[in-house]
Amino acid sequence: MVKTSLLAILPPLLAASAFAVPLRLDWKCGDHSVVKDNLLIVCVERGDKETGTEMARADLDLSPYCGKMVEIRAKCLGFDIGRAKQHHHGSKLMLHYRDLDTGNENWPQAGTVVGTFGEREIRLRTYVTSKRVDKATLSFGLQFASGTFIMDLSTLEIDTVELKDDEAYPVKYPQSVADRPRMRGVMSPSKTVAEDDMKTLRQWGANLIRFQMNRGWGAKNANRDIGDYMKWFEGRLDHLEEILGWAKDGGLKVVVDLHTPAGGRGDTRECNLFFEKEYEECFYDCWRRIATRFKGRPELYGYDLINEPVQHNPTECDYLTLQRKVAEIVREIDPDTPILVEANEMDAPQAFWYLKPLKMDNVIYEVHVYCPGPFTHQLGEKPKKGWNVWPDPERGWTKDLLREELRPVREFQRKTGCRIYVGEFSAVAWAPGAGEYLRDCIALFEEYGWDWSYHAFREYAGWSVEHEGEDAKSLRASDDNPRKRALLDGFRNSI
Repeated sequence: MVKTSLLAILPPLLAASAFAVPLRLDWKCGDHSVVKDNLLIVCVERGDKETGTEMARADLDLSPYCGKMVEIRAKCLGFDIGRAKQHHHGSKLMLHYRDLDTGNENWPQAGTVVGTFGEREIRLRTYVTSKRVDKATLSFGLQFASGTFIMDLSTLEIDTVELKDDEAYPVKYPQSVADRPRMRGVMSPSKTVAEDDMKTLRQWGANLIRFQMNRGWGAKNANRDIGDYMKWFEGRLDHLEEILGWAKDGGLKVVVDLHTPAGGRGDTRECNLFFEKEYEECFYDCWRRIATRFKGRPELYGYDLINEPVQHNPTECDYLTLQRKVAEIVREIDPDTPILVEANEMDAPQAFWYLKPLKMDNVIYEVHVYCPGPFTHQLGEKPKKGWNVWPDPERGWTKDLLREELRPVREFQRKTGCRIYVGEFSAVAWAPGAGEYLRDCIALFEEYGWDWSYHAFREYAGWSVEHEGEDAKSLRASDDNPRKRALLDGFRNSI
């Protein structure tokens, strides 16, 4: 049980927020949780069930929020919350609901937090695409972690989140950008791009490549040595010089994508530069160098400021503030090259519900599309029959689902008049129906007038359209397959 000695040292109730709808829920507590003086407390000592899940749970009526972006938030405290092995384990504020039409289970959650911290607002945001849901369950606690996690129940509230019309900035573009033809291409290899790669893309009919300056993607706390990072970074700029020369000769445009900034990502996938000033300043310096060296180059499609930002925890320099600051720095040096801004939650479509546009012109907004994730990445255990195929009307996995998932981006575009660029979309080579999935994605991008680049070209074989296989272990070279045909038809605008 929660120790009574802990209750004696707790601070007084936190100040209640002014959020729209307060939640008064009936919490069911376990052996390691308790409600005391309007505080929900979960306490797990080290070595005492830190290998399991310790949650308090409450039923929640989610039906009023179907088809909307919803935010659940509360003020919390933490004491000595340990780090879990998986980024999605640890402290938990999690929602669970089931789509009554498709049977799909959904488990959205807030970002994890670790260590000891004072009053902090924890937010859970999710886009409820379902038209009908059964009763939802809200969970609060610790999973595979020790420590004490406390929620002030008087601050627990829910509301819809969306960009308001009066927050929208109508983006204007110079004629050179407004009159651009449709751009269709690929994500580059993660290391070296060869001249032959650029020739192949032109032969395929592509006119765009997103050059990823990538080192240690996915590794926790990588690129912490700034001196070592900058040596690598300067080498990537030299390589970009080569790529721009080949692009000019071949008629391609290049997106400059600073894929991995100095400092890397922490345990919650958030970039450390959001919280550590030395990495933030290094990031600004990198973009000064990029803009100074390549300003005015006609081969540039745009500057992609930061790849797939994730920001759960409050900070003075959040994912959008950072991009605004970098955009202002770049504009002082290069006023002509478009700037690409990405949304929160790994640049997911649903994050466009609350993305506030920069009050700047010649800004293109970027989105990444991997929906539904269990299909595109083939996640979960494989049953005997009917595993994660496309389309699957019984599960609601159709082109209509994609259209609904992209609705937040369409609404953002409608309110701002901005150009949209799909920086990444894909499905792994062994996903059943991946070719048709790519065709459905591309057809929607074309319908909406969006530029796009496929992830990825001559990088990991699992994403490559020049490979095929029945699983990750059986990948082999392939000159012709449904995924490659879909992509080449997309380049020719013949889907």
